[in-house]
Amino acid sequence: MTWRICINAYLQGQDLWEIVDGKHITPPKEENAESLRKWLTKVRKVMFMLRTTVQKELLEYVWEAITPKVLWDSFVSVFSETYDA
Repeated sequence: MTWRICINAYLQGQDLWEIVDGKHITPPKEENAESLRKWLTKVRKVMFMLRTTVQKELLEYVWEAITPKVLWDSFVSVFSETYDA
């Protein structure tokens, strides 16, 4: 839960949250190369940040994730699992 709160706050503070939350998970529709470049830069930043803020052992659960939304959802799923002792 702590990881999720901190990462969410960071992404919002860096104007990257819309790449994860579903609002801008696909490339911009307009045929503007600059808009596409900016979107791709945001995607790469989010992917880098999410992959480098977890232990390497957790990456095996999300190695197939190719978009920030899928990666985020995978991490949330892994981190929210509860185990009964």
